[in-house]
Amino acid sequence: MSRKLLKFLIKFDNENLVYFPGQFIRGRVLVELEEETTVMAKIEDGDVRGAIRLLASKDQLAQSSQEIIDSLQLKHPPSPDDLALPAAPDESIQPCQVTEPEVAASIASFDTGSSAGLDGLRPAHLKDLTNRSTGEAGVRLISALTALVNLVLSGDVPASARDAFFGGALTALRKPGGGVRPIAVGNTYRRLATKVALKPISAELGDLLRPVQLGYGTTGGCEAAAHATRRFNDELGEGSAIIKIDMRNAFNSIRRDHFLHQVRERVPSLFHLLWQAYSAPTPLFYETATITSATGLQQGDPCGPAVFALAIDQVARGVTAPFNCWYLDDGTIGGQVSTICSDLQKLIPAMASIGLSINARKCEIILPDGSADEEAMQAVRRIHELIPGAAVLGASEQTILGAPITEAAAETVMEEKQGGDPIPLSAGIHSFPFQLGLPLGVPSTFLGKHGWVQYFCRAAIKEESGLVHKNQQVFIVMSPIDLNLEPPALAEPFHCEVEHKLGMSCISSGPVLCRLKLDRGGFVPGESIGIWATINNRSKVTIKRTTASLTETIHYLSKNKVVNTEVRELCRVSRGKVRPADSDDWKNEQLVVPPLPPSNLRGCHLIAIQYNVMFTVKPDSLEKEVKLQLPITLASYPYRNADGTLKKKRGAHYPNTLPMMRTPSVGAADTKTAA
Repeated sequence: MSRKLLKFLIKFDNENLVYFPGQFIRGRVLVELEEETTVMAKIEDGDVRGAIRLLASKDQLAQSSQEIIDSLQLKHPPSPDDLALPAAPDESIQPCQVTEPEVAASIASFDTGSSAGLDGLRPAHLKDLTNRSTGEAGVRLISALTALVNLVLSGDVPASARDAFFGGALTALRKPGGGVRPIAVGNTYRRLATKVALKPISAELGDLLRPVQLGYGTTGGCEAAAHATRRFNDELGEGSAIIKIDMRNAFNSIRRDHFLHQVRERVPSLFHLLWQAYSAPTPLFYETATITSATGLQQGDPCGPAVFALAIDQVARGVTAPFNCWYLDDGTIGGQVSTICSDLQKLIPAMASIGLSINARKCEIILPDGSADEEAMQAVRRIHELIPGAAVLGASEQTILGAPITEAAAETVMEEKQGGDPIPLSAGIHSFPFQLGLPLGVPSTFLGKHGWVQYFCRAAIKEESGLVHKNQQVFIVMSPIDLNLEPPALAEPFHCEVEHKLGMSCISSGPVLCRLKLDRGGFVPGESIGIWATINNRSKVTIKRTTASLTETIHYLSKNKVVNTEVRELCRVSRGKVRPADSDDWKNEQLVVPPLPPSNLRGCHLIAIQYNVMFTVKPDSLEKEVKLQLPITLASYPYRNADGTLKKKRGAHYPNTLPMMRTPSVGAADTKTAA
């Protein structure tokens, strides 16, 4: 009997998740399994295909809880205030009508083991009641079912029965990456009517949607999308890219007025059925809770893929990039980066107008193999302006709809499928301890606008079917810059002064003398920077204010050249006016250093960080500001006394997550063994 994965977690022993190069990362992987009976139930029902689908699915049945109910409610948003449904069906629109042989064929085409709706009637029941062994009774039932199906297709379900007929039983599945996938199982008679109505127009819809949309009406559409993407990627040239677009909760969010208008105009034979099903909210029942479905398509409705593909068809065809391929709500666009960005600028609002939004966290970028660092960073930056956070895929990660599109990705997929010798796990809770040596010299964790350094620990578990579940846990690395090992000058006061004449060069109004002193030049997060300053205003202009601020300057480099710069003000303190012939003295004003990565981001040759104390004198006129700049060093370890005790500054509040003393480092041999 197979096992169902209930829990898969990575736990670090250090709950703060902060580590220094040379330290050991210790933790454990927790796995909880239970006996899976659903697969065996499918086998007992004779539904071999259903059993295989369960084994191949990465989704797991969610245990009922208030959290799940709240998640399901969020997955079913309310109807928009500006809903503008098309007019109800009239005599000018002819509904689809079917024959007894078509109904009999549709009953036979139901998968064995298909679930029941609210009334408990399963398609298998209809199969048993209409097979040849039932004789005349089965023939009469087919006639009655045909009459019922034609009534449903004409939109004549009684209003009193509408909620029960078009509502459904809701099932919640947990996605491998987190979140919940709602599946609505509708009434068997409704599903039968939808299946028999779609059958004769499926090929016609496929012709209508191709070549852009391959998710409905195209045999082997998934494979075709993968092959087309692979071929385009092989020819990807300079300045080009491919972006994979993912929609957030697409089926449950698309506007009903929009897709009903599309059905009325392009597939009018289905309009009566879909109007009655979606022109008003319907109830979905999950355990003891009732979830209202007021917008979007019910996930589980047989007509859902066809109607969704039809609804986004015009928007998808608005893309001008040379490669434009969609598989339902998964879009893939390829071409010059400028063209892609232009398309995204139109695509995002167009999708929003029909109720859809792009899930930036799940979008992915593929760049040409061998792209220069500067060129790649510029392309990613342009796309991130429109889809912030879209991941850039390496060659070994490039897949489309689960299929690899590069040789490196094919090897990765094969390794995941094959793996090493499996270790079978019994039902219950399993704990796997691990210990990893963090190499010396790695840079600190850093997140910036144009670049970042991140660390995470990955774990994988492989099911008997060959499916691999992955999980990862981010941790923080702080580079060990010790003030006690830096140049002694950092422990001494820092001085700077300037004399600036206000007014034009030919008509000077007099000088402003400014002196600035810091209590020292090296600090760690949590300490305060002591500032002494004297502003002597010998001019005829009033000084509006004086300001001291701690700034962070980040340089992004490629091939030893700065390609981008980011300046951030971290904290400031200000004082008021200094009138002519007057002066102002700052005496130990404090700037508290927030939690920050150390200076220079040592170990990283692509990002450089510099911290400065900027002192600004702002005249109360059109005169330019007078600025003094003193660079400081931010470190990880503070100054210590001769006996090794902490030389704590008055008022300092050191972060609890950062160790104040060095820990024993991992030796080179130990690091290699741990790795």
